Amino acid sequence: MKYIKYLSMLAGAAFMFASCQTDVEQPRLSPIEDVEAPVLNDHEDVVINGDNITTEKVTFSCTKVDFGQPVEVTYSLYFSYAPEGGEAKEAFVGSANTNVLTFEKSVLNSAAVNGLGIAANDSADINAYVVASVAHLETEKSNSISFNITTYKAMFKNLFLVGAFQNWGIDKALPFWEVVAGTGIYETTVEFTADDSGFKIPDNRAWDGSERGFDWFASKSENLTASDDGNLVLNKGIWTLNVDLNAKSIQATMYTAMDIAGSWDANWSVPIAMKFDANAGVWRSEKAIAGGSEFKVRMNGGWDISYGSTGAAAENLGEFDTLTEGIVLEGGDNIKAPEGGNVFVCVHADRTPWVISYEAE
Repeated sequence: MKYIKYLSMLAGAAFMFASCQTDVEQPRLSPIEDVEAPVLNDHEDVVINGDNITTEKVTFSCTKVDFGQPVEVTYSLYFSYAPEGGEAKEAFVGSANTNVLTFEKSVLNSAAVNGLGIAANDSADINAYVVASVAHLETEKSNSISFNITTYKAMFKNLFLVGAFQNWGIDKALPFWEVVAGTGIYETTVEFTADDSGFKIPDNRAWDGSERGFDWFASKSENLTASDDGNLVLNKGIWTLNVDLNAKSIQATMYTAMDIAGSWDANWSVPIAMKFDANAGVWRSEKAIAGGSEFKVRMNGGWDISYGSTGAAAENLGEFDTLTEGIVLEGGDNIKAPEGGNVFVCVHADRTPWVISYEAE
């Protein structure tokens, strides 16, 4: 009888629980027509220059949105620009879980130049608006405001790489450059020919205390280890290093080979290996190719990761601006070597995008 009593009590509790579950009103967002859109406040003109691009921040604010329940609202800022006679463009600037959005001027500069296509060191009248959303389901767009922005062409900065791969020759430390000027994010692709290759990342070609070892970085990819004397260490292989000074982060991605494959073989199946020159920081083809040949650069000995030219056919670059000219390797058309005699292909992988140059045989 005791068991029956307990079972009856449990059944009753379950019934009461189910009834409670049924009676509770589930939270629902207000109908979208009842939600008042955010109002973006007017903003003064924005001037970006070399003195403030990384030191000053800009704040945009709007009224809060009430979706009828205490839900987390994401506010996203967008820029738009319609040049005279040109196509209108929009650029996402950034998001926050507050109606007050603050961005470094470098972020605004990137949105205006890279997103809207406004020339660097130029001024333009642009629009801005905010979109408030809940879990990307319900959205409300604000009014649009207008202000003038003056953009800036930031100077590219570089760090250096020194290590066992070039016998710790600090006077010959290899430079590598920012991915986008003014961001503090740097990238290079090098080859280490032995396991446990130690290296550091200094500001200068001098042992002046600026060199960064393992402990300097707060965030590191798991393949990076430390030596007893505090160097960063990677094993033998081809490595792309990405360094973010602002985040104190270093990430290392490994590849097994770099080569070029091209029209010297009808099936593009006879690749030519690229060899890294640790003194010059340049990848060179081990064999010369005939002038006028078309080719692409490949990683890991296959076509899963390959690069071509995004622009017109390549030309003999000769002396070129190490930061802005050359052949951009971001996928696309075949790269065409200059007409004439045989040439060695050189890949400058100490910047992003990469650059191609040629050396006569």
